Amino acid sequence: MTAEHFHADVAIVGYGPTGVAAANFLGSRGVKVVAFEREKDIYQRARAVTVNDWTLRCFQAVGLDQALLKDMDPHTQYRWKTYAGKELMRVAVEPSTLGQPAAMAIYQPVMEQTLRDGAARFADHVEVRYGKSVTGVVQDAEGATVALGDERVRVRYVLACDGGSSATREQLGIKLLGDTIDTRWVVIDAKIKRWWPERHILKFWSDNRRPVVDIALGLGNHRWEFPLEPHESEDQFATKELLWALLNSMGVTAEDVEIHQHAFYRHHVRAAERWRDGRVFLLGDAGHLMPPLGGPGYAIGYPRCLQPQLEAPSGDRRTSSRRGR
Repeated sequence: MTAEHFHADVAIVGYGPTGVAAANFLGSRGVKVVAFEREKDIYQRARAVTVNDWTLRCFQAVGLDQALLKDMDPHTQYRWKTYAGKELMRVAVEPSTLGQPAAMAIYQPVMEQTLRDGAARFADHVEVRYGKSVTGVVQDAEGATVALGDERVRVRYVLACDGGSSATREQLGIKLLGDTIDTRWVVIDAKIKRWWPERHILKFWSDNRRPVVDIALGLGNHRWEFPLEPHESEDQFATKELLWALLNSMGVTAEDVEIHQHAFYRHHVRAAERWRDGRVFLLGDAGHLMPPLGGPGYAIGYPRCLQPQLEAPSGDRRTSSRRGR
């Protein structure tokens, strides 16, 4: 009997931050990967803002830490301050013991491009198909079949990296348990026109009515995160012109920055009831949602879950017509 043919060892559904991280880690090990991404271009709205030493250590393992660091800026201090100008607390960022900076400000679209360029180094093992939407995954004892409309792709394992609204998770019937905090926030990202004192220090403006996160991003970008009051609606801040009222309240004017994007969100504290279903694994936001604090992102694309299954005794990870284990 002829052994079954697999197109790849692993299918990655979604090629955002977690998916492209997984492609780098697997590709560097010689694992045959095919990734599917419905969008043809990188999503240009910056979502993540920081990474930490553990994330950089993971990318050091695939030779990308220096390429990533050149587009980042260090966080050296965190500061809590009132609107009246009183400093409540200032904390220095302690040096890391991992041989990498403890906390770095990023600009996500540029970081993702660097990661995509990194995965391209492993073109013999990593195939990426843009403009492709996965419509279903069917698995059995030998492998999994990924459906893309009328096309079928046969693999041994599937990594669902398709975000917080993961269609793969929904298809598997896996519930996302936890809470969503009612407060709505508006995130404003801007390009810096001129420097102001202590711009590089991450500040938490401490106010009972409207506490604000004020954070420098990489490559001359900056972000503010404002909570909306219960009586305020998204329509009140729907345009750049309307957003200036918030920035002006922080002393920021059009002479300081140019607004280039904004978005509304709520904080989610949720985790999938299980992160594995047979041969399908949930990674990143598909498996959990958390408030954007601490910069632990991207490293979650490191697929430890697959290491025992994909470790080849000979070190040769080329896909052949052998059966999956």
